[in-house]
Amino acid sequence: MKLEVQQVTKRYSNKTALQDFSAVFESGIYGLLGPNGAGKSTLIKIIVNLLRPTAGRVTLDDKEVSSLKAEYRRRIGYLPQSVGMYKNFSGRDMMLFFAALKGIEDRKEALKQVDELLEMVNLTKDAGRKVGQYSGGMRQRLGIAQALLGSPDILIFDEPTAGLDPKERIRFKNIISELAIDKIILLATHIVSDVEQVANHILLLKEGKLISNLAAGQQVEQMHGKVWTVETTKEQYEKLVLSYKISNVANLGDTLKLRILSDEQPCPEAALITPTLDDLYIYYFGEVGI
Repeated sequence: MKLEVQQVTKRYSNKTALQDFSAVFESGIYGLLGPNGAGKSTLIKIIVNLLRPTAGRVTLDDKEVSSLKAEYRRRIGYLPQSVGMYKNFSGRDMMLFFAALKGIEDRKEALKQVDELLEMVNLTKDAGRKVGQYSGGMRQRLGIAQALLGSPDILIFDEPTAGLDPKERIRFKNIISELAIDKIILLATHIVSDVEQVANHILLLKEGKLISNLAAGQQVEQMHGKVWTVETTKEQYEKLVLSYKISNVANLGDTLKLRILSDEQPCPEAALITPTLDDLYIYYFGEVGI
């Protein structure tokens, strides 16, 4: 199974949201990282065939997805940033409704899948409650569950952990890690911890352009020799922050311990340290991805 995005561009009247994006996705977990407005949601909508590109194409096993129609939709599980739900439906009834939309016509099979998925996302006890009574995190977990209906080959999640507490974020990571053996999983997020330790590949998207596409370990290796630590005064910090990207500041009382991103040694006292994915994110995007 191979999903390929070939030189995809999306232009609006006064803006280019995506420019010449190309990537090949096979079984595994792919993290699509970038700040808000980088073009992640535009790319996803094009991949799931909800939005037509201005140029380029998306293919599944060398067939254009736009020609596959219902067959392609059956093979995709999609979690958008906001899932439309009927507030007066119970969680279980909402899932059965989604199952019908996905073409699972046998009610016995639909009930079986719904109950299994509600348990997977820890909503079994709340399955009879109305969706309107759910918290934001519970609705997000229901959204994750509906994406898994029908055991699709391709799973695409747009900001999947929004509203989830730390425990449920861990549950989500465990779920997708188990599923990734024979599925293509794409996680679009601006939160580094969503993809850290689970993604096989990480794609960095900035202002609609793909700026890096490497295996997760290779991404961090790019930062070797670029991450420094130094203990300094608050006055010196105010000078350093004007010239360098600083990924972390620890207050030690009279002094500050800084984590500085720089191609060269920022000051004589600075020592090289092991980089992290957070360092990579801030190096490219200049903001904290947490």
